Amino acid sequence: MSDDKSYYVYAAKYRGIIVYVGCGKDSRINHCRSGSSHNTGLNELYFRHKIMGDELVMTDILEGNLTKQKAEQREAIYIRRYHPICNSQLKTNSRKFKPTFENELRIVANSLGLRYVLDEVVFLADTDLLLTRFGVLIDDMRYSDHVDFSSSVCEIIGGNRLSIKDAVFDALLSIEPSFSRFRGNNIHIRNTMPMDFQSEAIKPYYYERCLEFAKIEEIFYSIGLRPVANKHRWDGRDGIPSTRYLVSEEDGSYTLYEATTEKIILAEKFKDFHFAFNSMCRTRKYIKKSASVVWNNTDYNKPKKPFFV
Repeated sequence: MSDDKSYYVYAAKYRGIIVYVGCGKDSRINHCRSGSSHNTGLNELYFRHKIMGDELVMTDILEGNLTKQKAEQREAIYIRRYHPICNSQLKTNSRKFKPTFENELRIVANSLGLRYVLDEVVFLADTDLLLTRFGVLIDDMRYSDHVDFSSSVCEIIGGNRLSIKDAVFDALLSIEPSFSRFRGNNIHIRNTMPMDFQSEAIKPYYYERCLEFAKIEEIFYSIGLRPVANKHRWDGRDGIPSTRYLVSEEDGSYTLYEATTEKIILAEKFKDFHFAFNSMCRTRKYIKKSASVVWNNTDYNKPKKPFFV
């Protein structure tokens, strides 16, 4: 066993909430605030700060002077304890989190005549994130019909996250002013995209440092495809950026595409959304022999409208 004790366990915090836990050595912790991390959730938070003026993600070393094996063990313990939103996606051991401010939220719901439907929702991370504009990840609610958030205290953002509505948050502040630390009022978009080309998953956060992903998005939309989910990835730490897109078909099936600025490949078709979504999120390369090229750069026709303004 190696005696190298240069490893540490670190956390990334957004508005004081732990959103990511990792381990490594040397400058590994710096990826959390780079905008080019392997973790797309951290990248989104970085560009919320860079482009929209949101709060910067802060990093902290939780434990140091560890061997690699011990660091990995301690990392797993912290993840099970906090279920950070940027670690928790697709975790089979995710447990249900109850809002820590449930009493206040019920009082506000009654005073505003809104429904409190959070008993039916499975949260996969710290529910304090409900109070932020980033929101908290929820389990499979985007594709369920039995929960109606139109008259709820919450609203869906990004397809699979919930956040407290502005009016509800303002009412909560009258009960507990300390909640103000979770949501600044200085958020403003410095760059934006025309609504015709705007995707919930990419938005304008990736404009500055992840322009390649924006180019891929532009090409994908220009050939008439509209995804219901996507995943940005790199072929290696310094490799070619690519995006996996999941498209809902009229017959209820789902098609998985792998796209770069050079070509778009139809990877596979699925009947079940959850299996398709899990396949899209796999880290390994997911191209089968049956895959077919549906577009390459010799076919490219630039959209009539610009992607960014």
